Amino acid sequence: MNNQRKLLIIQIVSEHAIPLIGYFFWDWTLFFILIFYILENLFLYYFRIETLRQVKTVIFKTKVGTDYKQLLISFGFWIQEFILIHLFISTINTNLSIGQEWYNFITYEEVGIPQGIVLIPLMIFASRMKMKQDIPLILKKINHPDELRNKKISYTYSLITLGFWGMMIGFNYFFHLHDAIYLIFIISLLLFRAIQKGDV
Repeated sequence: MNNQRKLLIIQIVSEHAIPLIGYFFWDWTLFFILIFYILENLFLYYFRIETLRQVKTVIFKTKVGTDYKQLLISFGFWIQEFILIHLFISTINTNLSIGQEWYNFITYEEVGIPQGIVLIPLMIFASRMKMKQDIPLILKKINHPDELRNKKISYTYSLITLGFWGMMIGFNYFFHLHDAIYLIFIISLLLFRAIQKGDV
């Protein structure tokens, strides 16, 4: 098994571990898991762009500025998914207070420490570590600098997720499933995201 495949397996296990542990052992609600997913995606979008920027800096041997157009596009996709996820949750529980759930997530205490203080820095740290792992792997794939000149971020995953949440919202108008079934769908989405992360 090569190092890239080992890293992918470790990444998949680690990304699935926190939501599953949260759901089964920390009394996380389905929405807590989705908040975790939303925050992770925010850092994912930023660090994908930063990874590409640093790769270009190494290849072109000159400082490359942040691509603000790509940042804006990425944030646009993130906002759309953010809205769809909240609409999805609203179709499951019409009485849910979105603001209160966000507050509960940030202030929820495990071992006496609000998890927002631990999880958010941990997600940033994990994203930075992944970026440092990805840069050498991407550099090995580059055969000629021209391959990078017009290289842009792939948004295939983003488009698929928007369709996924739209489908889930439509599905909930006709059927209502147990939270455990929705959890399986979400974990499947996390698995798909982990596989797609290797493509900038």
